[in-house]
Amino acid sequence: MKEFKKILTLGLVATAAFGFVGCKKDEGGKTPETPEEKPSEVVKTRVDNREDAYIAHLNDKTELGKYKSLYEAIEATLMEGDRGAYVTVVGNDEQKVFVNFDGYAADSKDMFWYYSNGNQLAGYSAWKQDYSSKLINTDYITVMNEYANYGAPYMNGHKVVGVGSENGSTVVPVWNTFWDIESSATVDMIPYSGITKEVYDIELSKAEISPAYDGNTETMAFVGFLTVDSYYMNHMGIRCDTKTGNWYYYTGNSQNQSSTTIDVDKESFIMGSTWNEEKQCFIPNHDVKMTLETKMVTNEDGDEYLVNRLTINTGEKEIVKDFEDSALTQCGTIRFSAGLDIVSDASVKDYMNGSYFKNVVVKSATGYAFEDVLADYGALNVLNAGEYNLLNSSEDNPARYQTVLYTPSIVSAEFNGSDVYNFSYDIAANKEEVYAPAVQSVYDQIKALPTEGFTTEIKEKLVDPAAKDFDALTEWGQAIFTKVNDSLYKKLQDAIKACEGLK
Repeated sequence: MKEFKKILTLGLVATAAFGFVGCKKDEGGKTPETPEEKPSEVVKTRVDNREDAYIAHLNDKTELGKYKSLYEAIEATLMEGDRGAYVTVVGNDEQKVFVNFDGYAADSKDMFWYYSNGNQLAGYSAWKQDYSSKLINTDYITVMNEYANYGAPYMNGHKVVGVGSENGSTVVPVWNTFWDIESSATVDMIPYSGITKEVYDIELSKAEISPAYDGNTETMAFVGFLTVDSYYMNHMGIRCDTKTGNWYYYTGNSQNQSSTTIDVDKESFIMGSTWNEEKQCFIPNHDVKMTLETKMVTNEDGDEYLVNRLTINTGEKEIVKDFEDSALTQCGTIRFSAGLDIVSDASVKDYMNGSYFKNVVVKSATGYAFEDVLADYGALNVLNAGEYNLLNSSEDNPARYQTVLYTPSIVSAEFNGSDVYNFSYDIAANKEEVYAPAVQSVYDQIKALPTEGFTTEIKEKLVDPAAKDFDALTEWGQAIFTKVNDSLYKKLQDAIKACEGLK
């Protein structure tokens, strides 16, 4: 095990993990697909019966176009509009839900728009040093409006569920979020747990997978694993093209939260799915048992090296894939992850594209810490050798840590005997309350304020509650008035000033 100790030392240095990603090999056998199941060439898209709900305007109020999705309208203002272009909802030309401003402030040009419940404006801000902490336990979808007049991916809100009683935490390090994968559920183990093998039994044949509404937005459903050591993450698993229902092997890596590269191997067909005409969705043809093990192997020359070995068993065939990278270490944390990735080329991802990946049922999940591996683990292991139940539905045990739901407005989870995950971009437009509830309440209260004739009764019943609720908003929420609805902000300040001296 001489090679292992050298690799382990490298892996323990955070900055060193970036320097060893050059050499990658994908080895291991692949059982030929059976004659009965081949990749489908039939492409499906979801029938779009939605009405236009959002209007993109030029800065002179000229209508640029109507859209069914908020995010398509935002993209239009950035790509086809100019500074000052904005978005409203149909039937409401007063409440702007996005504006292509010329910078947030003189010293902060990039702008960030936050949407709750999928499409309700909840905040607007400049970049903040502690931005990641403000997104924990929120369901925000973030649209970054760069000063270069371009949308870009940025960190969304995330929350922690399934927290173990002894080891749980609500803190999610920024490098444990992956901006390029728009929604996911990731089961996190204790760092340096000692677990080097995980087995997940997934009843994929119970899942439902829908393509997007149009042929321009591409989404891929996935189940798999990632191993994490310092800032280097290796991704492995199977991905489904939601337009064809075909499942393929994938691998990839993340070197920081905003740079994730996923490669789908279209030559490694895993299985297909059957189109359900009534439900307008795909049903995967098989359940899968997936195993990821970080292990030392010996080549034909007798040299030892470390691999992540993924075994995929569909009940009809078994496929084994090895991923070799000098940045891997045996003490990297293994995490199960599932999600629905938007892979379109648009600068603003469409979170209302209609695609979904529902009822992902994890029947069992087991982790293994091996006695012979722990002997060379470097005395870092938290757990003793043994077998551990990793289901969130199970009773707390020392291996349980937490599960991170990234973009909770898209992701839901149920833990009742089995762990069930749902991912859905099937979000209906909300033309009634276009702002998040707390912001909408303040908006309505300020709109109801008089502009003259203030009395003690008006102060107590209207002005004071509006001012109190405004002050209770986050700084991001207040900016929707100070920056976006500045005339209403002035109205509130004028009302407060007019009531000075009234008892």
